Amino acid sequence: AVCAAAAVIVVLSRNRKSDELRTGDPESMIAEVSMDETASVPDETSTATAPAGTDAETTTETYGTESTETTAETAPPAGSNTPAGTQTSTKGPIKGGIPVDTIGTNATTRATTSATAATTAKTTTTAKVTTTTTPAAGENDMGNGFSWTLKNGTLTIYGDGEMPLFPINGSPWHNSSSTISNVVFFGKPTSLGDGPFYNCSRLTSITLPDGLISFGEDTFALCTSLKTISLPNSLTSIGRGAFSYCTGLKSITIPNTVNYIGSWAFSGCTGLTSVKISNRVTSIRKNVFEDCISLTSVTLPNSVTSIGPDAFHGCKNLTTVNIQNRLTSIDGWAFAYCEKLTDIHYNGTKAQWRAIVKDEDWLYESSISTIHCSDGDIPANES
Repeated sequence: AVCAAAAVIVVLSRNRKSDELRTGDPESMIAEVSMDETASVPDETSTATAPAGTDAETTTETYGTESTETTAETAPPAGSNTPAGTQTSTKGPIKGGIPVDTIGTNATTRATTSATAATTAKTTTTAKVTTTTTPAAGENDMGNGFSWTLKNGTLTIYGDGEMPLFPINGSPWHNSSSTISNVVFFGKPTSLGDGPFYNCSRLTSITLPDGLISFGEDTFALCTSLKTISLPNSLTSIGRGAFSYCTGLKSITIPNTVNYIGSWAFSGCTGLTSVKISNRVTSIRKNVFEDCISLTSVTLPNSVTSIGPDAFHGCKNLTTVNIQNRLTSIDGWAFAYCEKLTDIHYNGTKAQWRAIVKDEDWLYESSISTIHCSDGDIPANES
């Protein structure tokens, strides 16, 4: 009776498995997870779960570590000569929608689960890390340990210390100066040298690095599109002609760390309407604000002791000048052709004003008629 019952179970099992293989029911499969990844994929795992009713193990593996194959067994069909537990691993043609391997007449059927099989769950997590690397140097050498790159209108300069000095029209990028719209620094330059950005007529933006101490001559001369610029608090010196003919420059604040402004520094800045001068500057040198025709008012700090020749020459819309009582000298033509400047406000007494050393041509081509002192007014030509 026991043998008869066993035979019935085997027949029923065989019939059931035959139907399941025809329909592709995953519960009838012997699960296999076979992974052969050639490239390591970070943070990605795959979990395969064997169908119910088999003796398969469930294995969770990390891609890119090693290849692992898990195979479950099922009993051979009744009446076959294949021992229980026999496995064959030859990948063969697809039959009935399931990959099937067959060797000989007593092979064990094996099905490899696909990525879309209901019994396989796969979760992929991709970790994206973005890093920014600052280049060590530019494509072109410019001397003194500096290099540069010009791409898409941006001039990038690399290096520490003092930049080389260039003659007018002598910078290494001069032939492309009209294409430069932005300048970026990598490193810690302390001086910009002479003429590096001369005639960069399309330059609209520049960020000057902290630690910058000085400009050389003609640093930004003829940068006609430059409208504003922020000077770092480390700056102590502005060279001769540094911003000359920057006709688009509207305003400038010279930080209180600056103690020197060279001649012609802002000469020809026809759009300049406002300037704030450092309280450490001692001299307004010759032609510093020459032909700044939009400038209407200037207040000299208490540190200024001298006004050089032609300092405000041609500032034809200048109407107000405030001078402090530490001034000791005024050179010739200082206010020449300042057509609207009729008086000067002096923060000192009449006696102090008379003590100032004045060149005989200090009023040449000037409209100044009155000096307003703290204790009264005096005629300009009698002082």
